[in-house]
Amino acid sequence: MRRRDSQESVNRVLRHALNQDPLRPHVVGFTKLGLLEMTRRRRGASLAEILTGGTVVPRKTPWTVALEALRAVSR
Repeated sequence: MRRRDSQESVNRVLRHALNQDPLRPHVVGFTKLGLLEMTRRRRGASLAEILTGGTVVPRKTPWTVALEALRAVSR
């Protein structure tokens, strides 16, 4: 969305609609690409927890292992 008046109109309507949200979302504004940016606190489980059934185990990628090895050698 590139027109300033259109952006202001969408921004105003969105802020009005979000007034009733108890989590108090924050509307940042439009990016250079014309996208409306906003943040909102997560209310439930994260996407990773939902997809894995709640068993989110951090795993090291080969890249992470390689970097850890390089750091150990450089010490």
